[in-house]
Amino acid sequence: MRKAEAKFKSVEAEIATLDEYYPNSDLKNTYELNRKKLIAIIEAFHRLHAGMAKTEEDLSILESGLSESWNVTYFHHVGKYLSMLAPTHSQVYDLLLRAICHKSWVTRRNVVDIIDGFSKPDVVKRILVHGLNDKSKKVFDLAVDKILRHHLEDVDLLATLENKIADIAEPDRRLEFQQQIELYRKGYRITKNEDGRHHFLIVKDSSSRIGFSLTEHEFMNIEHMGDYIEKMRKE
Repeated sequence: MRKAEAKFKSVEAEIATLDEYYPNSDLKNTYELNRKKLIAIIEAFHRLHAGMAKTEEDLSILESGLSESWNVTYFHHVGKYLSMLAPTHSQVYDLLLRAICHKSWVTRRNVVDIIDGFSKPDVVKRILVHGLNDKSKKVFDLAVDKILRHHLEDVDLLATLENKIADIAEPDRRLEFQQQIELYRKGYRITKNEDGRHHFLIVKDSSSRIGFSLTEHEFMNIEHMGDYIEKMRKE
């Protein structure tokens, strides 16, 4: 979810889209467990978006959705709706700053995960700094990823990131993050996932990126990685 991409047709249309897809997917059981919560979230957003009453109550419903572990709930619905409400509901930013201090690492991670959908730079930065100071490695790792993907031009934020990485006690973990920073500065990143494939993210220009993956065999056959990256960037 990125800024200005979110759309909302109607409560009925949102629910119909969910009911059409998920009951016939491998997420059927997950959807059945979460359907009532999703409907409550959709209806709460609609009331807020339409300027109806129950503002605090409906914001509370959206806030509780940030504690859900299913990304369809917290990211694709709560995150999208909060970003749409933020320009006209200043309480949204108070909600985010409150949620990033939540006792649950899941909630804190979710706030970091959705923050790219918001346009208030000071709040975005505060959320990411919270993420870098988080005791949970999962929250910290996600904050690092967000900064490297979208905020390398923020000198202060990058300096904070580098200081935090320098403080990491485990040498291998510290070196891994330092290497990630250097690769991003060169305009690309390579990660090896649990599926054994090497996943590439290459910056083509200021507004576009390309992503793809290679098998271990394909990856090992690349003789000059720098030349390969430049070739892919130009295609």
